Amino acid sequence: MPSSRVLAVSSLLDSKNCSDKLTDFNTATDFVNLADKYSVDWRYEVIFFIKESSCSKHMLYSNPFGLMKRGGESAGLQRFNSLDEAY
Repeated sequence: MPSSRVLAVSSLLDSKNCSDKLTDFNTATDFVNLADKYSVDWRYEVIFFIKESSCSKHMLYSNPFGLMKRGGESAGLQRFNSLDEAY
């Protein structure tokens, strides 16, 4: 049985219609494990993903957690070669 955190993340992603947009970064378990790995509150991580990249729809440089885009150019955006590298 998945943990209550995994179920909560899964429910939130489903409610925001994110699950069909996810590819490499595709499970609620990944979000929870990533949050645990870096001692980040798992709720913030999912909200950043939803708000900052529209569930990866507007993701740049394999960074699903924040575009930080101004005037058509990235400003301070952390670039990654892959989603695996991002976490």
